[in-house]
Parts: sequence; structure tokens; C-alpha cells
Amino acid sequence: MDRPTEEHSDAAPHGRKGPKGVPLRLRRRGSFVLAGLGAYLLFLLLRARPGGSILDALVAWGQWGSGVVGRMASGVPIPLAELLAVLLLVRWIWGWARDGLRARRAQEGTLKPMCAGGLRVVGDLGLLVFFFYALWGFAYAQESLPERVGLDTDPLQTSELRALTHEMIQAANEEYLRIHGVPDAGEPTSAPGGVGTLLPALTVGWQGAARELGISSLQREAFAGPRPMVLGSFVRRLGISGMYVPFTGEALVLPDLPAVALGKALAHEGAHQRGIAFEDDANFAGFVAASYAPEPRVRYSAYVFAQRQLMGALGVVDPEARDVLLRQRLPGVRRDLENLRTYWRVVEGPAMEMGSRVNDAYLRRQGVPEGVASYGASLTTLVRYARARDGTLLPRPEFADGEASGGNAVMSGETDWMGGGEGP
Repeated sequence: MDRPTEEHSDAAPHGRKGPKGVPLRLRRRGSFVLAGLGAYLLFLLLRARPGGSILDALVAWGQWGSGVVGRMASGVPIPLAELLAVLLLVRWIWGWARDGLRARRAQEGTLKPMCAGGLRVVGDLGLLVFFFYALWGFAYAQESLPERVGLDTDPLQTSELRALTHEMIQAANEEYLRIHGVPDAGEPTSAPGGVGTLLPALTVGWQGAARELGISSLQREAFAGPRPMVLGSFVRRLGISGMYVPFTGEALVLPDLPAVALGKALAHEGAHQRGIAFEDDANFAGFVAASYAPEPRVRYSAYVFAQRQLMGALGVVDPEARDVLLRQRLPGVRRDLENLRTYWRVVEGPAMEMGSRVNDAYLRRQGVPEGVASYGASLTTLVRYARARDGTLLPRPEFADGEASGGNAVMSGETDWMGGGEGP
């Protein structure tokens, strides 16, 4: 007797499921995109009408949240932001590979895994945008720091530029002599112990800045201190000396940044941690904090930064005076600045140009029409700040020694790119 012929079929045996296809997860990923879009639209609405209790509450909540995350991140031996960035890239690459394998097993072709991978990236970016604004980005809707402290808006005078440039050159020379004891140490200034040795002085400096500017939130100690990057060699090629990552509350700086720029870079990123979003405002607030630090290397970095900005402006309106003042720099200061220029010169290239363009586009998207040129705009604030203080940028003893500011602050209102716009 003949046996029945067995039919062959590609269908899975009864009771067993076939290979899983590629899930698109449109609802979940779409909700992430909508969350990011909603946060951005709220930012645009708040930016159109700066000020108000809602904006203040959102900024305060973001500072608290990023501070909590930052303190947790400080317990990780390496910057958590860099670790998460690597893990995010691994997630995207692994997701595409896994979806491709699933599609092959389920005979779904190549279009669906490509769509799934794209949706995964877009969904993740939507979620990042949401947390960016929730933890920090709404600060871009606030008034600028000069408006908050009540600085005037009168045009800058050439005489002011000359006087302040001379003051900052002399101040930097004095700090150099405090550090080395001689006009030229024969080698670039270093910071023994690196970032960690400068942070306690900056904590004191922020207390002085809070009293000077009348902004009490600047002296909060609920922040993880800036820390050196692990991937610094890559970031340096982008022309970036430091960055603030609101997702982890971490302020990061290049580990090998020359000491002549390190103190100011730490203060700049510390300003971002304290809710100061605009780059020129962070430059200004960072300068004030660094000038009040009880550590000559930090003050030296601040004064060199200020004189370079002033020198750049003075060279436009009075090049002869600039040339005369340039010759007043100590040989050791000139050595440090040449070392800083060499530090950046050796990594110039397409990557640095790309980094500048990305940063420029990011700043313009946050309502900074000048883009990366805004880094140099702190020059105007520095001059107007000095104007409100009898023509000086040097710290006031009454604020440096811890006395209450009372009504003597500049204004009793509220209870790192490598450096655009700088001179030689």
C-alpha cells in the first residue's frame, strides 16, 4: 500500500511561530519625538517672552535635576557623559545589525531594517532634546547676564580699552611672578595635580562672584566639579576646550589644556553648570569667579583671557597702543601664549572646521544669532562691568574676604570654545 505523499511547505510547523520580523515601534518612538518637539516649542514660547515665574521655575528645576545627576555621575571613575555617548553609538550600530539579521531570517528585505534603525535614532534624539531642555536648555530663554545685573549699554571708549588692557597685562604679570618668582621660568606654566588642585579655589571664587554680582545661585555647592575628559584627544581636534553635558550634569575640560587657559576653562564650564547658558555670559561670569579664586594659576588664566579679548579690540581702534602694551608682557607670559597657540595649531584641520560649524548651528538654534562669534562678545560685558566698578576688573577685597555684599554689589537683582575674538 502506498503511503500518502508528504507535502513540503515553508510554513512553520503547527504550534511554532516563524522568525520574528523587525519591529518598528512607531508609537513609542513617535512619543519620544513628540516629547522633544513639545519641549522645543515651549522653549520658543518662553523665549518670546523672557522672564516670569514659569521660566524661573523650569530653570531652577533643571538646575536641581542636573545637580542630582551630576553628583551621582561624580561617583563614576570616568566621565559618565562620555560613557553614555559610546553606549548610544553602540546601541545604534547593534540595533541596525540585529534588525538586519531579523529581516534576513523573516525574508523582509532591507528597507524595513533601515527604517527601524532610522526611527530608533530619531526617537532617541527626540528623547535627548526633551531632557536637554528639561535639565538646562530653558536657560537660553532667560535675560542675558548684563541685563540681570544691570550693566549699562553705552558704547565702549578707546580710553577704556587702553586702561583695562594695561591693567590686565600688569595683573597677569604679577600672578606669573607669584607662581614662578622670575619673569621667565624657561618653560610653559603648568598646573601640578591638574584639574583637581584648582577646583577648591574656584569654589571660593564662585562665592566671591555671587557676592559681587548679587546672584546668590552662583555660590551653590550642589554641583559635581569639572573633570578631565577621557576622549580629550578626539574632542581637541574639534577645537573644543571644554563642554557642559546637562544629561549627566558634568562639566568636562581637556586634560592636557595648558595652564594659562585651564583655570578660565574650568570657570567657564562651571558657569554653565550654574544655569548660565549664553557663551559670552559664561565667559564673563567665569572671569569674575576666577578673579576671586585664592589660587594664582586660576587668576593668571583669567587675566590672560581678559587681556587677549581687550587686546583684540584695541588693535582695531588703536594698533599703536596695542603694540606698546604687547611689549609690557613678561617673557614668561609670552612663552605661555605661544605654547597655547601651538597647542591648537597642531590640530587645525577639517575636524576643527566641522566642530566650529556644528557649534555655530547649535548656538543659532538656541537663539544666539552671532553663533560662535558670541564667545568674543564677553569683551563688551567686561568693559561695562569695569565701568560700573570705577574702571577696574580686579577683585574687590570686601567680596574676596567673605563679607556680605549688602548693597555694594554691581547690582542686587537676583537673591569651551577655543576662543573667538581674542587678540595676540
